[in-house]
Amino acid sequence: LALNYFKLAAQSGNANAMAYLGKMYAGDSSAVTPSNKTALQYFTSAAQSFHYIPPFNPNPQGNAIGYAGLGLMHLQGRGVPASPQKAEEFFGRSAELGYAEGQLQLGLMHYTGITQAGIRDLKKALKYFTLASQQGNTLAFFYLAQMHAAGSGVLRSCQTAAELYKNVAERGRWSDQLMEAHRLYKEESGSAYAALLRYLFLADSGYEVAQSNAAYILDQNPEAFFPANESYSRARQLWSRAAGQSYAQARLKLADYHYYGLGGPANLEQAASLYRAASDQQSNAQAMFNLAYMYERGLGLERDLHLAKRYYDQAAEASADAYMPVMLALCRLAVEFVMDYLRGGNYSVADLISLLSFSNFWPSATLPPPEQQRAGQHQAGQAAYDEDGESPDSANQQRQYSMAAGSRSWDSLLLTVLVGMFVYLLIRFLNRAANRREAGAAAPGQNRNNNNN
Repeated sequence: LALNYFKLAAQSGNANAMAYLGKMYAGDSSAVTPSNKTALQYFTSAAQSFHYIPPFNPNPQGNAIGYAGLGLMHLQGRGVPASPQKAEEFFGRSAELGYAEGQLQLGLMHYTGITQAGIRDLKKALKYFTLASQQGNTLAFFYLAQMHAAGSGVLRSCQTAAELYKNVAERGRWSDQLMEAHRLYKEESGSAYAALLRYLFLADSGYEVAQSNAAYILDQNPEAFFPANESYSRARQLWSRAAGQSYAQARLKLADYHYYGLGGPANLEQAASLYRAASDQQSNAQAMFNLAYMYERGLGLERDLHLAKRYYDQAAEASADAYMPVMLALCRLAVEFVMDYLRGGNYSVADLISLLSFSNFWPSATLPPPEQQRAGQHQAGQAAYDEDGESPDSANQQRQYSMAAGSRSWDSLLLTVLVGMFVYLLIRFLNRAANRREAGAAAPGQNRNNNNN
C-alpha cells in the first residue's frame, strides 16, 4: 500500500517520495525486489528535483534524502563504480541541507578515513556526529560515545561516554513499555497497579523517567499498593536513583523525604546538600527557596541570614512564580534582622539597608518566562503540546508581561515602603522602651542625693 502511494506521489513530482522509493529498492523494504539500478534512478531523480515549499520559492539545491542515497550507492559501489570522492560530495550536499543521515555518513567517512584525502579527520567527524545527534540519530550518539570513551578527537571522558551509551541503550524496543505504562496510568481506570509494575520493571533497567514515575505513583498513593511505610521507603529509593541521574525534580523530592523523615530517618544535613545540588546545578527555584529557609532557621546548617537572603534573591530571579513567596519571606527576614540587630547581633545598619533594598525584584521591561519544567510527572520523556495545538500569541504574551511588570513595580515599591515604616516604628518603640528603663534605673540614685542635701 505504501509503495503505491509513494509511486503516485513520485509521478506528481514529489522529491521525497522519489527518495523513499529509492530507499525501498535499495533493500530497505521487503515489499519490492531489490534493484540497484531502479534505486539509483529514483535517488537521481530526487536529488535533481526542486523541493517546493509553498508559499516560499523552490529549493534549487535538490533533495537531501536523494543526495544521501546517491552517496551511499557510490560509497558501496552499488549500480555504479565505487567512488569515495563522489560519495563524500553527495553526503556533503545532504549534510548541508540538514539531513541527519547525510551528516552521520559524512562523519563516518571522516572517522574511518575513507575520504578523497584518505586520512582520518576526527575534528570533522565530531562535528558531523554532533549535528546528527542533535536531530536524535541513534548511531550518531553511539559513535560520539565511542570517541569520548577512547579519547579520539576529544578529551577522554568516561562519564560523558557512559551517558551517551545510556542514551543509545534506552532507545531499544523495550522503551515501548514506557509509553504503555503511561497509557495505562492516564487512560484506563483502575490500571495504576499495572502501570506501576511496568514502571518498576523499567526502573530496575535504569530508566530515569520510569524511576521518577514509579516513585510519584507510590508517593501519591502510599497505602494503595503497600503499607504506607514500605511505599515511602520504596519511593525514597527510586527518587534516590533518579536523583543520581541528575534529575532536578528527583533531587528536590529526595531532599523533601530527608527533611520530613519519609521512608527513613530525617537527615537535615543531607536535605540541605540535595537542595544545594538542585539549586547550583539545575537552578531550581524551589530548591533555592527551601535552602534559603533552612539558612534562615538554622535547620541542618549554621544560621546565616545573609545567605538566606542571597538564595531568596536567586529563587525570585530563577522563576517568576517565586516572586510573591520570596517577597513575603523577605518581609519576615527583615523583622529577624532587626531583632538580631537589637539583641547585639553581628549586623550593621548597612546590612539592614541592604536587606530592605528590593532592587533585585524590580522587573525589567521584559520579564523572564517561568522556569521550564516537565509538564506532569507521567510524560514518559515525550515533549508536551497544547491540546489545541496552538502556540500563544506573542503580542498578547508581551502585553501581559508588560502589565505584570507595571503591577509588580508598584507592588515592590509598596512592600518596600511598608516594611521600611514597620522597621522604623519598631526601632523607635524599642529605643524608647530602653530609654525609659535607663531613666527608671537612674531615678533612685538621684532621689537619695536630693535627700542628703
